[in-house]
Amino acid sequence: MVGFEAVLNGTVNFMLERLGDGAAFSEALADARAAGFAEEDPSSDLEGLDAAAKVRLLCHEAFGRSPDGDVPRDHLTEETSAEGGVRQIGAAHLKDGVISPSVSLNADHGDPLFSNLCGEGNALKVYGADGRVWRCRGRGAGRWATTESIMADLAEIVRARRADVGLN
Repeated sequence: MVGFEAVLNGTVNFMLERLGDGAAFSEALADARAAGFAEEDPSSDLEGLDAAAKVRLLCHEAFGRSPDGDVPRDHLTEETSAEGGVRQIGAAHLKDGVISPSVSLNADHGDPLFSNLCGEGNALKVYGADGRVWRCRGRGAGRWATTESIMADLAEIVRARRADVGLN
């Protein structure tokens, strides 16, 4: 694998969609809270810290190590323009042994995978060294999406432990 791009924060994606529809920032945040997506203190989401942490985790899985230093990131603020289908894109690319990570707010992603995401949706695009590209998408915020992720993680842990002791 040589890189990935992803919408990794359902709360921010939900808010960007609302902002793009003409909602005020405070209204979009209130709607995200009412939907159960935004935390009482949403600063981790709005400052890109949540997405940056996920980029670091994906780098570790993809490249066997996390990037050096902080992940550069854009902040979602009242001044952010959400016109043109802006998405918060977490990305990292590996070139000549150097990982280049980022979390940016942009409308120039050029991929329907991201532009067609609705509400709290998340999506991932993975670039293989052989030129192949894999895509997936799903829900990314809220009680049920979190529950599904936790259950999938627990099932994987149980499967791995059973395999370790010779049970299939």
